[in-house]
Amino acid sequence: MQKLSSFFIMVLFIGSSFGQDYSLEYGKITSNEAGMESYPYDKEAPAAVLYDIGKSYFVSNAYAGGYDVVFERKTKIKIFSQAGNEYAEISIPFYHEGDNYEKAEVIEATTYNLENGIIKQTCFNPKNALREKINENWDVLKFAMPAVKEGSVIEYSYKVQSPYKFNLQDWEFQSDIPVRFSKYIAVMIPYYEYVYLLQGAERFDYYNSYETRNTKYSELVHEYLMENVPAFKDEGYITSRQDYIIKLDFQLRGYYNFSGTKFDVITTWPKLCQDLLADADFGKYISTAKNKTKEIVGRIQLESKTKLEAVEKISDYVKTSYSWNGRNGYRTNQSVNEFMKTKRGSIAEINLFFLGMIQNLDIEAYPVILSTRDHGKIKADFPFAHFFNFVTVLVNDGDKQFMADATETLLPFTLLPPKCLNDIGLVVNKKEPSWISLQKDSPSKINHTINLTPKPGIDSVQCNVIKLTTNYDAFNLRMKINDNETSLLNYIESDGYSLIEKPQTRNFHETNKPYVIAYNANIPLEYIGNKIYISPLAYETQTENPFKNTSRTYNLDMVYAKSRSYRSNIEIPEGYSVEFIPQEKNIDNSLFSMSYKAAIDSVSNKITVDAEYFYKKAVYEASEYKTIRYFTIQMIDKLNEKIVFVKEE
Repeated sequence: MQKLSSFFIMVLFIGSSFGQDYSLEYGKITSNEAGMESYPYDKEAPAAVLYDIGKSYFVSNAYAGGYDVVFERKTKIKIFSQAGNEYAEISIPFYHEGDNYEKAEVIEATTYNLENGIIKQTCFNPKNALREKINENWDVLKFAMPAVKEGSVIEYSYKVQSPYKFNLQDWEFQSDIPVRFSKYIAVMIPYYEYVYLLQGAERFDYYNSYETRNTKYSELVHEYLMENVPAFKDEGYITSRQDYIIKLDFQLRGYYNFSGTKFDVITTWPKLCQDLLADADFGKYISTAKNKTKEIVGRIQLESKTKLEAVEKISDYVKTSYSWNGRNGYRTNQSVNEFMKTKRGSIAEINLFFLGMIQNLDIEAYPVILSTRDHGKIKADFPFAHFFNFVTVLVNDGDKQFMADATETLLPFTLLPPKCLNDIGLVVNKKEPSWISLQKDSPSKINHTINLTPKPGIDSVQCNVIKLTTNYDAFNLRMKINDNETSLLNYIESDGYSLIEKPQTRNFHETNKPYVIAYNANIPLEYIGNKIYISPLAYETQTENPFKNTSRTYNLDMVYAKSRSYRSNIEIPEGYSVEFIPQEKNIDNSLFSMSYKAAIDSVSNKITVDAEYFYKKAVYEASEYKTIRYFTIQMIDKLNEKIVFVKEE
């Protein structure tokens, strides 16, 4: 009874905190809401969520048996500027497997505008909402609020009914705009047991749980509330918005049948791994792939090959024989026979098939499940299966280990796709599952060789550039250019070059070799009076600091460590002498290194510039950001210093 009393007191307090300035009642717009010109706690915000209230509960499904989960939501948003109009475009995602769909419906949607002191309503007809397909399992119901302009208040409500108990709706308290009031209610019944994870905050502003009783059973009601939640600010160089936003994440732990027997859905990491290895769509798929590919492996010439070379040969076979269908995932959706027949499959089907082939060689290898960068980080303290959406292979080679992947044709087989470089992965081993780092601190490199010939007579500088790239930098460039001449020209022109001649590439398909681009081009010659100013690295280095903020809240995630080097030879134009060359500079510490040296060669009548810099970590702590930002500014300033020639009298 005491708990209930506390709850009612809190409700009264919450209501009074809104008072007459804000309303939580659908269809009621206060004069403050209608006339508000900016949000008090974030005056630059283009819009603000005035309230966002969600509720999940269970209803009996007489047709299918058991229960469905119903999620209801109502939201009110104030639009302050034209940039805020995007928040008047509403999307409601809903899930399906085969023909078994969740049901999404718009209940009502209204726009309110203050005109001549009167609040005018414009209603949206829910029947006009459009359904669009996102992928094989997700669709979306979309609609745009009517008559939206600066100063509008929009309000809408919708409902999603789901037969999938694992889809108990998660809840985001935070948005890209500030949130005045966010409340989530989860009504639990005795047949399903969930655990939740709160991310981005240490506690709720208010939490309460209490029991209610219907004719069949008791319900346990949980209420979670946060107020005045600031807008999420994407600082760039992060894995995923989902890793940082304040949200509540639910996972089905277990369920009970009507006789009271409990069935665990997830318990511990070892249990999850054991279940996967016994699953027809994971462990048994690997075993079947091993049996089905014995003859194939026997035909691949692997005699006298090292483990590394043998795995590479098998990877090459899989990459050339099978293609990715665009689906991620760590469990298969088709059988080994179907995969071998269609020669096309998901990440799981390709890499688990690849693993089965490797195991024919008695090489110790294990599946590794992970989460891609856009899917969010894994929380190792919480054994949630939905953290994962990708599987790859770990190979033990004596006292060494290497990761192997057979899905990305433009990468060496020992490099995971960049989207996989996301903290840690789980090694699925029936003896003892373990975690492995996916971070890549060994650098990807771009080495530049540049020859510059100033031509005062035609006001231009002739440039000869050779760019040698490795690892992920090579992959990114291969993806961008795709060995297509038009794409190559567009890439060179995007840097600012003109009159491009003889563009060429090397080693597009030889992914273990550096990918090389070479071209001749022109850039304008810069004069001031009788002086010529030359950028010694032409257009091959960055000119703006990418780290705009003076401080940072989140870690600085650069995906992988990066190294850049330059060797530039600049001819001294006839009739000119050198007035200025940049001074030598060196930086070297545990986070970053840089060197720069320019020298005049009187024999060849050239200036030689040697420069390099190295971001030594893939991920920097937020506390290291200011240091990295400072050194980046130093580096950019130095690499963009100009050589000055003066005309001889």
